[in-house]
Amino acid sequence: IIVSSLTMGEGASFIFATLIVLLTFGIGFAELSGKFPNPGSILTSASTPVFISIVIIAITFTQKTLVDRLNESLQRARKKEQEQIAANQELRDLQVSLEDRVEARTQELQETSAQLEKRAKELESISEISRSMASMQDLESLLPEVVGLISERFNFYHTGIFILNETRDTAILRAASSAGGQRMMERNHSLKVEPSSLVGFAASRGLPKIARDVGDDAVFLNNPDLPRTKSEIALPIIVGTQT
Repeated sequence: IIVSSLTMGEGASFIFATLIVLLTFGIGFAELSGKFPNPGSILTSASTPVFISIVIIAITFTQKTLVDRLNESLQRARKKEQEQIAANQELRDLQVSLEDRVEARTQELQETSAQLEKRAKELESISEISRSMASMQDLESLLPEVVGLISERFNFYHTGIFILNETRDTAILRAASSAGGQRMMERNHSLKVEPSSLVGFAASRGLPKIARDVGDDAVFLNNPDLPRTKSEIALPIIVGTQT
């Protein structure tokens, strides 16, 4: 009964117990009726098979109870194991999440530090440009110095300064930092003061205008002197209310 229960399941133990009980009653009936005489048999009376059957049934149910408890213990152990696995996985996920957050925060701090350092250098460059502008009185010397400093310190591909003519309807290129800009100056490059161009917009409205290299505001300049241009900004220089 025990072997059948452990190897073939709970139902097998009841089957084997039933077979043993039936076999006990069959042998007892055969011996007591004289069909199978056995002087040495323990089945000396009709109550003996009943007693044996009761013992077999008691053993079967006792074993069932013990096996059920064992199974419950195993299930609890498996459940605790699964809970421990889940807890360990949660801790690993939390650790990974914390590592990712620390890495992201570190990256953010590094980017912020780089931006602050860049901003500090830009402010220093602006200060130097302002000092140069304040120290020079000659416009012809001042403008080339300014565009050179701006391009150098801000790493710009091209910087140019336009001056309005006396009638204030045309902006004339008076200084340029790039070789292409120098060629444009040799051709007396100028733009009409009207919103159709960035320089014209800044000159006519007195407002800054920027065109980025993205989306609908992308710049497509067909200027052979400045073939690398991807984006452009025009800033008005205003004294009082006059550009």
